[in-house]
Amino acid sequence: MNKVFEKAISKNNNIYNNTTFNKVDLSNNSFFHKSYKRNFFNEVVIEKKDISFCAFTSSNFNHCSLIVNKIMNVNMQLCHFNNIDFSNVNTFYSTTFDNSFFEKCTFSNTIFKSCNFTNAMFINCYFDSVIFKSSNYDNCTFLNCKFINFEFTYMNIDYSKFLNCSIENSILSGMQLPYIFGFNNLLENDSNKILINNQYFLLNEYKESFNLLLDRFKKTNEYFPIINITYMINLEYCECEAYEACKVLCYSKNFIMLKRIIELCNFLKVLQYNKRNEIISLITSLSNEIDNHYISLCKKLLINDASNDSITIETGLDYNDPKFLALVKKIDEEITKREENGFHVIRYNHKSPVILDISLLSTFGSIASIIGLTPLIVNAIKKFFKRKNEPKLQNFIKITTTYVDDNGNTIIVIEKIYY
Repeated sequence: MNKVFEKAISKNNNIYNNTTFNKVDLSNNSFFHKSYKRNFFNEVVIEKKDISFCAFTSSNFNHCSLIVNKIMNVNMQLCHFNNIDFSNVNTFYSTTFDNSFFEKCTFSNTIFKSCNFTNAMFINCYFDSVIFKSSNYDNCTFLNCKFINFEFTYMNIDYSKFLNCSIENSILSGMQLPYIFGFNNLLENDSNKILINNQYFLLNEYKESFNLLLDRFKKTNEYFPIINITYMINLEYCECEAYEACKVLCYSKNFIMLKRIIELCNFLKVLQYNKRNEIISLITSLSNEIDNHYISLCKKLLINDASNDSITIETGLDYNDPKFLALVKKIDEEITKREENGFHVIRYNHKSPVILDISLLSTFGSIASIIGLTPLIVNAIKKFFKRKNEPKLQNFIKITTTYVDDNGNTIIVIEKIYY
């Protein structure tokens, strides 16, 4: 057993928090009924028959080697996976990846059974011949990902975003496709087939059935797929449907679904300026006596897309510097203390001066959340270096906060901390 692991075990037999595992082999360690929270696994090797009934919540995995036959009933929520090849993991059973972040990861010939990826994000990931059975990808984001020989039929991908993704020789669910962001872009590759009621259709055949699909969705007032499909048929038609959907959802005070519809309108760049102002006035008139966090978010989304809120930190520290990992932990601890309804993701960009990219993914996405993070981060950094903010000191850390205010203006705030 390695010394790092021995030290962690000495704290508690089953709980390992805020521990760094750097370039070690954990193959001989038992993970059964163990809980790991806010740990950092860097270039760690894990070669086991199975990993079951344990938790790795809010942990970071960087360039790790996983050779595991089965991973079952493992809680991996709020984790960050960077450059991980999951191809050597045969099967995942009932594993939870909610709110996790995958960057430059590979999935090949891997099976997922009854797994959850709600609100997960995938950037520059590769999927080849992956099998999903009864798995949930609700509200996920896929950016610059490639899918080959993939089957989107036994998984829930409602309200997920597919941005600049490539899908080849895959099978898509014809009834579920209209419920995603990027629906129009996924209908461009003729090598894909559409599955509806156990029958396969070519893309052209599917497109010819749009009017039949519209009739079906209108009977059940499914506004999201209606807007997606009408966008493919006629832009003016889509504008009318989007406006009517927003009005109906306002009057029914269904602000959760209204938020999704507005996000779709922003994504498709529909709903004209004057119509947006009308919806804002309608929301205001109907929500005076309602305390609902989604109301302010809907207004903000109508003014401008709020997805660009972010914080970047230029540390100037080398990735292998022990101070870097310690600083990341300190910042993470300070942010975690103030979280209630949201969660955050810390990403590392090793090939540029922007070492840390902190994204606050809040349940309600309020502006106050992203703004409130900056002073917490500043205090965390000052405590870490135990220095006063004196410009005479040579080294400094640069924090850039970017957000959109309630008037639709993009605000950029830059602060330097000298050490």
